[in-house]
Amino acid sequence: MKDQIGSFQTRVYNMSLIDLYQLSCTRLRRTLAPISRIFMAHEPPYILHVFEPPSNEYRVPHWASQIESMQPNEYSDCSIIQIDHRKNLSNKEHEFLVATISHLAGYRCYLKIHRCVEVSSASDSSTMASPYVKPPRSALDLVEFISEIKDEKESIIVGSVSFNNPNAIPSIPNLSILLSVVHAHAIDYHPRHYNCYWYAHTVVDVLRRNYRGVDDAVKPAHRAQKSKLSSIIIRTKDSVGQVETEYSDALKAWKQRVDVSQKAQLAEVARVR
Repeated sequence: MKDQIGSFQTRVYNMSLIDLYQLSCTRLRRTLAPISRIFMAHEPPYILHVFEPPSNEYRVPHWASQIESMQPNEYSDCSIIQIDHRKNLSNKEHEFLVATISHLAGYRCYLKIHRCVEVSSASDSSTMASPYVKPPRSALDLVEFISEIKDEKESIIVGSVSFNNPNAIPSIPNLSILLSVVHAHAIDYHPRHYNCYWYAHTVVDVLRRNYRGVDDAVKPAHRAQKSKLSSIIIRTKDSVGQVETEYSDALKAWKQRVDVSQKAQLAEVARVR
């Protein structure tokens, strides 16, 4: 028993200020969530860049910078509970991710995450989402708030991961920092290496490995279509291990910045008192 208490105290001691803040807030909100749902209005919340209605779209660098500049209390009611890897059924066979964002009040919204090609003229628009374009071209990584995709007329699910462990659910900054890292890892779109297939695979695999993601059941015939263009497998560069290391470093740097900000705020409050 003493060993268990000592182990717990050691873990708490090693946690950063932001970790302790988020842990205490999460436990409190989970306790009060059933009560708050009774008194809250029926309108879903609106949190800029975090929990928005469908239609708004942002480039990944801009979106990530906005999220990382927010205070923890602004996004801590939201988390990523599932991410679907989808494939278009059109000729371009574009692949993308749909992240399900859950709010503690019981609401959900959906974020489309994908890589395209930077369009420089109207003549380029036909290749915008195609995995076959001549390199080098600047990659256009986007996040877009969309409606829930309920049918499979335009796209199918070729992979799906759920985050069920209460101690390892990715937060909004966890996702934004990862997308920023993946974008910086390969800023150019390459038809064989850094295309939309690579982007979707890399993002979802790093999330699965870092947040104890569980693979959901997907139709075998659909899963077999992943990373294929007209039945031809597009071999992409496996950068998961390297991106995971870069992500870990970026996450630590972000936590340090938040800790410094939090300590400064606490010092200011103490000074005023």
